[in-house]
Amino acid sequence: MIDHGRNFGAGSFAVGIQLLWVGMVDGKAIVERRGDRFARKIRNAGLVGQAITKPR
Repeated sequence: MIDHGRNFGAGSFAVGIQLLWVGMVDGKAIVERRGDRFARKIRNAGLVGQAITKPR
């Protein structure tokens, strides 16, 4: 498991989880609203989340 404590406070981590879900469900709308750079961060967060949660 990755140690998120160095990079995120508890609040930021909770927001990150929400953004990750939004990115997975509504990624296209985020691209339209926030632009490609923000969407890329969300997509990368989603890939990291999948890597963590997927059984090896």
